[in-house]
Amino acid sequence: MAIPGVRRHGHAGHSATRGQMTRGHAPTHAALRAKTSGHAVHGARAGTSGHAAHPAHPHAPPKAQTAEHTVSAGLLRYVPEPRLIFSVLALFGASGNVLQHAFHQPFWISALGGAVTATLLEGLVVGPLWRFAMRFTGEPTSPLASLVMDQAEAVTAFHNGKGIVRAVLDGRAVQLSAELVAEESGLAVRVGDHVTIQDVDADHERVRVSVR
Repeated sequence: MAIPGVRRHGHAGHSATRGQMTRGHAPTHAALRAKTSGHAVHGARAGTSGHAAHPAHPHAPPKAQTAEHTVSAGLLRYVPEPRLIFSVLALFGASGNVLQHAFHQPFWISALGGAVTATLLEGLVVGPLWRFAMRFTGEPTSPLASLVMDQAEAVTAFHNGKGIVRAVLDGRAVQLSAELVAEESGLAVRVGDHVTIQDVDADHERVRVSVR
């Protein structure tokens, strides 16, 4: 959290210093003449060649970028997750304060004991409890488009080629508005008949089904 602030502060200080230099010291006449002559020579060269000179922009080759990305991804594996960092720091602070203020231990003993206690509590109590709680998190539901070519059961009789069907998505039953494909729109579909889902309109929760 402190590093971005330090970087911003450094840039701001650089800008302020540059502004002070601009306000406090006017460029000398010799420097202006040198700058003017430099621009003139540069313009003459550009006019002679017929093309304005542009500074080269070095770009890292694709292989180098891929290698850097691979190295960065490999190093990130060794960075602990934020939950672990905050948990250990909180346990370290609490344990160290207890040892220093409640048991009147010296600072170095409180620091060492707090580190050991925090590590043990994280490994034996907090970590297992966190993993146990994460077992109850919900899993993402499959999209309705995954029902294509699945079997569905008619919940209502079809009238004018339209009705309601029930399908199973991720182990749970879902009811969807259904319409027979154009070439089968005149066929009869009764309650309990099985149809095949041919197309899914996920936005309107509507499917196109086929009896055959």
